[in-house]
Amino acid sequence: MNIGNIMTRNASQYGSKPALIFEGKRLGWQGLDERVNQLAHALMGQGLQKGDKVAVLSENVPGVVETSFACAKAGAVYFPLMAGMAPGDILHLIDLSDTKVLVFHTDFRSLVEEMRSRLPKVKKFVRIGDNTAPWASLKSPRMISACR
Repeated sequence: MNIGNIMTRNASQYGSKPALIFEGKRLGWQGLDERVNQLAHALMGQGLQKGDKVAVLSENVPGVVETSFACAKAGAVYFPLMAGMAPGDILHLIDLSDTKVLVFHTDFRSLVEEMRSRLPKVKKFVRIGDNTAPWASLKSPRMISACR
């Protein structure tokens, strides 16, 4: 059993019971599992393959949970980056890890935009939250709008 299977099992067992509570809003296990499946399929549809690295640059928000489980379901390697790191260190780690996908929170849009030209190994950029970046070819579902 892997982490992705645990998500599916919990969705079956606990249904609408809260899986995440964020800023007073709740998302049940079944809803979370559906969102994770959508993101995993979207990533695979964009060419993500088993073993590819997915770096995540974000504060602790629900989209990070979705991305972690989506990576597990897709067979990708989840690689969290510390949000407080210096831009040069972030660039170095992304390059060193051979990251194929960079998931970033909208709060880091301008930083990622500045770094994009120096990230040749990154094939896809995915944003979490609002403030759509036209160059972020795949958008993850907005967690906050799905919470009840």
